[in-house]
Amino acid sequence: MRRIELVVQGRPVAEWSRWEEAEITIARSDERVSISSAIQGVQLLDEAFRVVDSALRANSYKPIRVVVRHSGATWTGVIDPSKAKWGRNRMLVDIEIDELALFERDVAGRMPRVGFNYTVALEREGDRGAVAASLASCLLLLYAIMREVRDLKEFIANAVAHAAGGATGPAAAAAYKIAVVAIRVVFIATLAIALWNIIAELIKLLPAPKKTRALNLGEAIQDVVSAAGYSVSLPSELNKIWLIGDTVDTIEATELIILAARLLNVKIYMYNRQLRFASATTSFPLHNSALAEFYSINTDEFAGYNLVSLTRDYTDRFSLGLPHAAEIRFRGYAGYNRVDIPYSPGRPKLRLTELDRLVNIFYDTIRVARRMLRQGADPPSIRTGVLIVGNEYFAPKIVMADALDSLTEQAESALLLFIADRYTPKLCRVYEQVRMPFVISDYLRLASSGFPGVKNLRWAINGDLAQVDYYVVENVQPNKTVRLI
Repeated sequence: MRRIELVVQGRPVAEWSRWEEAEITIARSDERVSISSAIQGVQLLDEAFRVVDSALRANSYKPIRVVVRHSGATWTGVIDPSKAKWGRNRMLVDIEIDELALFERDVAGRMPRVGFNYTVALEREGDRGAVAASLASCLLLLYAIMREVRDLKEFIANAVAHAAGGATGPAAAAAYKIAVVAIRVVFIATLAIALWNIIAELIKLLPAPKKTRALNLGEAIQDVVSAAGYSVSLPSELNKIWLIGDTVDTIEATELIILAARLLNVKIYMYNRQLRFASATTSFPLHNSALAEFYSINTDEFAGYNLVSLTRDYTDRFSLGLPHAAEIRFRGYAGYNRVDIPYSPGRPKLRLTELDRLVNIFYDTIRVARRMLRQGADPPSIRTGVLIVGNEYFAPKIVMADALDSLTEQAESALLLFIADRYTPKLCRVYEQVRMPFVISDYLRLASSGFPGVKNLRWAINGDLAQVDYYVVENVQPNKTVRLI
């Protein structure tokens, strides 16, 4: 029997009891694979007592983290001083291991720093008649201003020529001409103000770019995990999922990780301070060494109707016409399973519209007015292949694509089709409470691949037997039907 090591602040200690009874429990739940242990009543003597006592004092009697190590495998645990008892040169403590819980505590509240500015195409639901009427008013006012400016120039030129020719007149006539010039200047200024007010209102009705925030889900998870001192093994699909909206870079780390697990239909777990995503149910690789006579079929875990639903954004008329849910049915099976994803689908802008063409006409028309009015009205850059929204304020969007600046029509349903493929449960044989030979090398093999097929497992770290509930995939699988709603 090889002794299990206890490491406190990087220092191995040997004088501790109950290491022979240390037991690891692995349990698969809806969203996670928990690897936990509770070693209770551990007695620390001499050097072990002094090291742990000093660490607790230095940490103001807050919980300290320790490492349990055995043959290349390590588990991080916590000693809670509120459950400890002190004696003369010794103390009694509990060592509690749950690395995923510790990880979630470390990343709680962290927000990604990899958000970036992204420009969407904003196309408000304006009345084309109102746009056309405003554009006509602009043209009429612009024509009137240009005619008044031309007439004023001619009037001033004639007056100057008349005076230069030696013609003189009474003072009343000169004053009259000055008054006419002043009145015309004021009239032109009034027309210019009216024109610019109409232009400002018209701009609010026309398609225009809008800047918002965006982030890549894979990069965001990588950022929050590494900021807490961990690493992560990411499925490549997460790098194709994008979140768009004014507040998407304020999403906390735990929300990002839960979202990824829901989209992929996988479980999360920790292994050697690395966050990993366990794949869907597969066969237990060690089932040939187990001694089992009976099994059951997991029909109780098999919902006949699965619905994965995105959020409807009623502020955005463009997204309302898109599929918002994937309906996955298995004929002959009972049960209902629903998964809600709190983001709205996004629609790409694939072509220029009539309003886009009006925008081009409009900005060509006011190019002359811009010089005359000394006002800035740069035409917007109307692009295709980006997200289009119908309101300045919209629900956060989620899109699956290789890049956000080259969206295609496929992006409208790619995410739901991907999810529907992931949400395909397997009919399995379920073996329960099976005792089997199990050593540290078996644990390391399972841990490195996400504990495939394990439903529950209990194993004394220094023992050579484990009790396992596990799955073996059946050869026959039911047919499914998928419908995007």
